[in-house]
Amino acid sequence: MYKRLQICVLLVLLIPTFTLASDLRLIIMADVQATDIGFSTMKDINTIEFEFETIAKELNLNFKKTILTYDQFTRGSLYKQISDLTVTDTDVLVFYYSGHGFALQNTKSIFPNLKVKDVNNLNLTDVHEQLKRKNARLCMSFADCCNNTVSEAVLSRTPVRKGISNQSDILRKLFLESKGDIILASSRREEQALGDENGGIYTRSWLESLTFAKAQNLTIEWQSLLDDAEVRLQNKLTQIEGSRHIQHSIFEINVTVYGPVIVKVDPVIKDSVIVEPAPPKPLPSVSFSEMNKYLNTLVDERISLQKRWQILDLNRNKFFPPVAQVKEYINLIENKLEPVDVDIFLASLVSRAQAIKEINVVENLSTFSDQGKYQIITIQEIR
Repeated sequence: MYKRLQICVLLVLLIPTFTLASDLRLIIMADVQATDIGFSTMKDINTIEFEFETIAKELNLNFKKTILTYDQFTRGSLYKQISDLTVTDTDVLVFYYSGHGFALQNTKSIFPNLKVKDVNNLNLTDVHEQLKRKNARLCMSFADCCNNTVSEAVLSRTPVRKGISNQSDILRKLFLESKGDIILASSRREEQALGDENGGIYTRSWLESLTFAKAQNLTIEWQSLLDDAEVRLQNKLTQIEGSRHIQHSIFEINVTVYGPVIVKVDPVIKDSVIVEPAPPKPLPSVSFSEMNKYLNTLVDERISLQKRWQILDLNRNKFFPPVAQVKEYINLIENKLEPVDVDIFLASLVSRAQAIKEINVVENLSTFSDQGKYQIITIQEIR
C-alpha cells in the first residue's frame, strides 16, 4: 500500500441538454514509470477506463479515450490534447490523473500540483481551467495523488503494508440532469491518502459508492454519493491492521438537478369503472448515505462504546418510525436472515462491532412509511 496524498474532483455541468450523438471523452494521465507506484497507476488506468466506458454505454454516449503515459506524461502533451479536442456543448469531458503530487508552501489552491516530466508547477485547477474552456456540458477533473506541503517538487508515495434496474436512471441524474459545479479532494491539507496494488483507496471508495448506488438505491445526488464515498473511505482505513492513518475527503457542491418532466396521470375508464392510478410509493426522506453513515458509525470502534450508544439513541427516530424491521443479508445479497426488530438490530450492531467491516443500505429492497422513514430496511452486512 502506498500513500497518495490527494484525490480531487472538480465538476462543472454547464448545459443540461443532450443528444444521443453526444460523446464522453476521457483523458487519463498516469505515471506508469514511477518505481514505487507504477504498479498501482496501471491498475487505476484499467479501473477508471472500464468505469467510464460503462457509464457511456449506459447513457448512449460515444466513448472516446486518450491515455497519456511514458513520453506523453507531460504538461505539453496534455495541453496539446486538450487544445486539439473538438467538444460540443452536449459532451461530457473527464480528466483523470494518477501519479505523484504535492503542494508548495506558497500555493494558494487547496488542490495538488501534478508531478509530470516537463514542469513542476502544474496545478489541478490550471488543468481544470483549460478543460472548462472547451465548453462541454459536464467537465470533471479527478486526480489521485499526493497533496502534502514540500519544499521542492520531489515526492513519493511510500509503500506500506495492507493489513439494479435503475442503473441508467441513477447515471442520468448524476451526469445528464445536473447543472453546477463540484470540487472534491480526498484529503484535507497536510493529510495523506493511501493506496495499494489495487489502486487508490479513495478512488475505490468513490467507485464503490457509485457502483452500489447504481444497483441498490432509489435516488441519488452528488451530496449523498460523496458522503457515502467518505463513509467507505473511513471503513477501509479502519481495516488496515496497525494503521492510525487519518484521511478525510473534502468537497463543495453547487448543483441544481433538472429531472425529467413529471406528467400527471388521469384516471382510466375501464368497463364503465373509473380506475384511479396507483399512488406513488413513498421515497426515503433522508439519503441512503445518511443512513449508511449512521449504521457504520455504530460499528466504528474508533468511537467509544458510550458515544456509539448515544449516537444510536439520538438518531433512532430520525430514520425509523416507532415500529420498524430489518432484513439483513450477510456478505452477498442472497444469504438472507429473518426480519428482526430494528431496536434489537441496532443494539446488536454496537455490541458486535468487531465482527463487522461495512454496512450497505439496499434502498430498492426497503420500504418506507408515509413520512419517508425506513419501515422495513434491507441492509448488506460485510464481515
